Amino acid sequence: MLLTTIELWVALDKIALKEIPMLTDYSPEVPTSLLEDLLLCKTASLLPSSPSPRIPLSLPLPVEQLVVGVFSDNHCEHLWCPLLQRISSLQSLKSRIEKAVQQEVDEKVDELENENARYAELKHEAANIEHKFGVNRRGYEYHDNNCYKCALERELST
Repeated sequence: MLLTTIELWVALDKIALKEIPMLTDYSPEVPTSLLEDLLLCKTASLLPSSPSPRIPLSLPLPVEQLVVGVFSDNHCEHLWCPLLQRISSLQSLKSRIEKAVQQEVDEKVDELENENARYAELKHEAANIEHKFGVNRRGYEYHDNNCYKCALERELST
């Protein structure tokens, strides 16, 4: 039963490593003393042919080689610390992007306000002037091609 549980743990560990590669930095949290009390007739036939290198089935490593576990009490080495660091760097990136976007929006709003003011000014000016007419040699009145009001109305329509 215990060996089956260990095999399941190894399988789940492999799946978790495939999905979250950052977990390779952490111990799989299998106690080294777990299999010491087992009485096995033939260990070669009961253990998998290629045990997972992530499960320490021997004596603990020296202190300088210990890998921090996911469930350890060392708070700065927890799994969530690197995630929070990534999240905080992503949050600062997000805030920089939002500031840049807000600056562009503010610039566009200013540009729109300027264009609206110019449009209102041109519209007011066009409303206060008359079309330019001229009289030809025969005495007929005609609309001048260089009519300023028509030029303003063309500019307003674009």
